[in-house]
Amino acid sequence: MRIDQQVIDLATGIQRRRDFTAHTTGFAAGAVVVGSLTLAGVRGGRLYAATLLTWATALSFQHFRHVLRGPVTVDAVRAEAARRSRGSGSGTQHDAAGRPDSAAGPTPPDDQGAPRHP
Repeated sequence: MRIDQQVIDLATGIQRRRDFTAHTTGFAAGAVVVGSLTLAGVRGGRLYAATLLTWATALSFQHFRHVLRGPVTVDAVRAEAARRSRGSGSGTQHDAAGRPDSAAGPTPPDDQGAPRHP
């Protein structure tokens, strides 16, 4: 079975977005915990221990999210492909990874004003 490069790029983009949100969520939760402890007056070794525990928990968010949600599925790739085929409405073409394709430039709108995508 041969997998198209576009499918690989779509799945990679989905996984990167999932990883980013997991890291951002973990960081925000850790910042709230450590900030709350600091405001509560915790100092010294207890704050250091809480910081390490918070860091370890935040770091594991990505793993837990992957385990609970599982790997990127075929349905997720199809949904992402459909979302990208509808376009962003800006008239800018995107490559398979979702980045704006600067070589192609913006596409002119069709009669109804919606951008055309080849």
